[in-house]
Amino acid sequence: MAARGEEFAHSVMYDEALVWAADKHRSHFRRAFAEEPRIPYLTHLLETSSLAWSAAAGWSAPQWSAAEVEEIAVAALLHDVLEDIDSGLDRDIEQLFGPRVLAIVQHCTDGAPGQPRNPETWELRKRDYLGRMRQADDAALVVSWADKVSNARAIVADLEAGRDVMSLFNAPTADHTVGFYRTLGELFHERFAGHPQGIGAVLLGLVDRMTICLRTQQAWAGYARTTLMVGSPFDVSVTADGSGEVTGEFPLERPAFILTAHNPLSGEELSGANDDRNSHLQHQLSAMGISWAPCDGAGTDPAHPWGPEAGFLLHDGVDEQQALWIGAQHGQLAIYRWDAQGLHIVECLGPRRTTLGYRVEPWQPASR
Repeated sequence: MAARGEEFAHSVMYDEALVWAADKHRSHFRRAFAEEPRIPYLTHLLETSSLAWSAAAGWSAPQWSAAEVEEIAVAALLHDVLEDIDSGLDRDIEQLFGPRVLAIVQHCTDGAPGQPRNPETWELRKRDYLGRMRQADDAALVVSWADKVSNARAIVADLEAGRDVMSLFNAPTADHTVGFYRTLGELFHERFAGHPQGIGAVLLGLVDRMTICLRTQQAWAGYARTTLMVGSPFDVSVTADGSGEVTGEFPLERPAFILTAHNPLSGEELSGANDDRNSHLQHQLSAMGISWAPCDGAGTDPAHPWGPEAGFLLHDGVDEQQALWIGAQHGQLAIYRWDAQGLHIVECLGPRRTTLGYRVEPWQPASR
């Protein structure tokens, strides 16, 4: 609180904008699945306004007065009003908060009045939004930056918690969403390069985390849709079964572990590089005294095929912690643990663990 004789940190206008925005968005919640708690949409508006206010006030050579910075913070509070409630509220915004606040809100509104918000209109709306942002002044761009950073933070937090949050959005695919955020991030990086708080790099950093999370999710789904072809002395195929049912006999007395050195960090390597990685892993297993059998893996989902990838079934002289350590050394997201109870996907450097059933069938190496 300001002491007597000092200027106030903000005017009554911000108080009024906060009450007005809270009232207009009173029935709105953040996107969530039906069974999840509902979070008031106002939380996003407050974060967006806070980010925009800090960024606008943070230039070492201020380009705006304190009153102009406050207008940016007010516009950030109101940035979704025309988009989510009623485009006819533009007159109210201008009368209550002034023409500059209205201009910023209009610039940051996604889509034209009355335009449907669905996958069919997504690309047109985003292309129009990007075009306007490329022509926007710094005030509107700061509000857009704050809005997208707030959204991206929430997306990354959800993805890192394992939620399929991308399915809640109108974008045709998750890649469309990531591409949109990356394009905006590059624009912010260019326009805000001299900002002392380094705000220009923030969104691109979040987009990189999004990309890693999505790649990890896709890889995890691939682990769950697989057939493992185990060579001599076992000569069996093991097909993952999402129902949890185990069909066929587990041929060992102790759990076995299946891993590869192919495609570290869930990326894609050239076949020669993968062969070299697996050769190194094979020498390591032999040096550690671990018994192994050859094991090829391949995806069973026609929509997302992968493999075959050469790997190893470790069946003697190793426990789960050792197998996880070896997998992590070779850049693997996860390994398989195979036992009489199921086929388990176990994350090498994290807590995730998924248990599947499996079907065991005879398999002839000549068919590899």
